[in-house]
Amino acid sequence: MRWYVQFTVSHDKIEVVEVMGSDGVFILDGRNNLRTMSQDAMKRMHKLRNVCKIDGYKIMKGERFDNSVCLYEWLRSGSLEEHNNRHELQ
Repeated sequence: MRWYVQFTVSHDKIEVVEVMGSDGVFILDGRNNLRTMSQDAMKRMHKLRNVCKIDGYKIMKGERFDNSVCLYEWLRSGSLEEHNNRHELQ
């Protein structure tokens, strides 16, 4: 199995879309646990901060990019309007 990070951005603060191009995917070391993979993803986001504004990431596992499964997803707080107005819904 292959492990990788798919970076995401919020589009018009309504929906989350995947980052395209070579900066959108970061290959992870499959020997690490989920916590250290998450730390590696955050470090990579920090390095890419001047290239593009990344709002979140998904840790994916699969043999190929088109048939992989999301095992963990993280999204920066305040990236979507639904999250900002959550208290109004309750």
